[in-house]
This record gives sequence, C-alpha cells and structure tokens, in this order.
Amino acid sequence: MNVTKPILKTQQFTIDFEPIGRRAVISQDKTLLEAAQSAGVDLLALCGGAGTCGSCRVKLMTGKLTPPTLDEEALFTQEDLAAGFRLACQCYPNSDIKIHVPPDSLTTPQRLQVEGREVEAGADYVIKMVDFQLSPPSLHDLLSDEERLIKDLVQQGIPVSRISYTVLTQLSDQLRQQNWHGRAAVRDDQVVAVLAPEERGIGLAVDIGTTKIAAYLIDLEDGETVAKQGMMNPQISYGEDVVSRIAYTNDHPDGRKTLQLRLIETLNQMVETMSAEAGVQSHQIVEAVVVGNTVIHHLFCGLPVEQLGLV
Repeated sequence: MNVTKPILKTQQFTIDFEPIGRRAVISQDKTLLEAAQSAGVDLLALCGGAGTCGSCRVKLMTGKLTPPTLDEEALFTQEDLAAGFRLACQCYPNSDIKIHVPPDSLTTPQRLQVEGREVEAGADYVIKMVDFQLSPPSLHDLLSDEERLIKDLVQQGIPVSRISYTVLTQLSDQLRQQNWHGRAAVRDDQVVAVLAPEERGIGLAVDIGTTKIAAYLIDLEDGETVAKQGMMNPQISYGEDVVSRIAYTNDHPDGRKTLQLRLIETLNQMVETMSAEAGVQSHQIVEAVVVGNTVIHHLFCGLPVEQLGLV
C-alpha cells in the first residue's frame, strides 16, 4: 500500500458529507474515513481502513485531495478517478472539500432478524416488583427514608437489607413526590429501583453481534415482549470483523473509547425508540442483560482488547 500523506500537518480543513448533511473539521494528516468517523457518518470500512476492500467509496464534488494511491489506481478505472471517485481511507484533504457518499458505502440500518417463535415457559424473574405504602416520618417515628422502606418490604416477607446508591440519591425526593407510595424493584436482597405506583418494571435484553444488534423490551411481570428492534452495529465502520477492530484500537490512542461510545450511542437510540413504541419511560428499565462475543463484550465495557489479538 502506498498512501501519499500530505506535507503539512497543522492546517485544518472542513469536510462536508452529502447528501447526509454532516460536517467535520480535521487536520490535513487525517483521512476522509477518519473525518467521516468523527462526524458520525457510518462509512463501510470492512478492512478497517487498510485500503484492500474498496467498501468506503466516495466521490469528490468540490475541493482538492491528495493524488490517488496504488490501491485506488488498481480499484478504479481512469474514468472513475477522473469523475472524482476515491477510497475515503486512502485520501487526505488539501483544501476544504465536499464529497458525495453513495448509499452502498453506508452501513445504513436494515431489516434485521428479531422475530422468533415464542415458547410458553415458567416465569422465575431475578427482579421482583413489590408495591409499598409508607407512613411519613413524624416526631414519634424518626426512621430514615432508607430504613422506612426496608422495614416495610421486610414486613411484606421480602428479605431486603440494602438499597443501591443510585436509588438512595433520589429516594427522599421521590417518596415525597409520590406521597410515600410506589413500587420497589428488588434483586436478591437489594432495592435496585423505585417506580411510581402505576409503572411496570421493564427488562432490556440485547444481543450485540459483530455486524448486527437485536434488542428487546420485556415486561418483567408477565414476560411479554413489548418492543423489539434490530440495527447494524456501528462499529462496522471501523472494521468488519473483531480483528480489524482490535487493530483499530491498537492504532488509535482513543480507539477503544470511540468504539465504546458509538455502540452506547446506538443502544441508547434503540432504547429510546423501543420505549416510545411500548409506551414506557426509559427509567422503567430496571434490569438489563447484554450478550456478545469476548471482543464485543470488552469493547462494550471499555476493557482493553489488545491482548485478545495476540497469539
């Protein structure tokens, strides 16, 4: 591979992506693929930007780029190059530019397999939803809000001994706003969420594949699937397979964080869409189960992956 890098390293250029309507400002030593990634444009890059797959094709509309590389000359005809077709991973800007991104070069969301055959099964949920009605504190009843809730649940036969810190940060205000009435989500001996009296506990199940994501919202009281959605894994724009993504994190100091953030952004978008479809609020999600292969798991959790690519 013979990528012609620019001489200047400090000059900044504006890159406009059409018809997507995204813009990036990058230094002259960054490729158009890196510009697309920074602007949230999901360009296909099945080889991880090595210039071998030809999937990140774009067309120069205005402005100047570095000369075509040997990889580009092997892929495109002279007519294509004259028309402005380039590989985003192989070219650098020499001015402010505007490029056209063909639909085939994007990892656009598509209809994914989220359907399945529902099977009757006994329900044995990790989360238990328990209604409560507390007496407010008084001069003759000085229990803290935490102790007050735990005592009520224990009296109902729920062996609770602690409340999560996240719940504690908002418990006092929430109890008073709800007139001391609500629903506690209990896992083992811990209260993990407190909901309003009429709200149902929802579970989130996510399967993160290398190329696709399938997500489901489940009513934790009757087991009904209330919403489901499939989307492309946005990390595919950084490499089609996990080896390419490991290589990306090795070559970019912030690569691991970038891949984690893109994945979390997509999951948050999916949760928002499914919650609206099901008529629930995202705070009603009191339990989540997320599965994936080892590399996907590490990238989702922000863990190092370099060691996973070593022999």
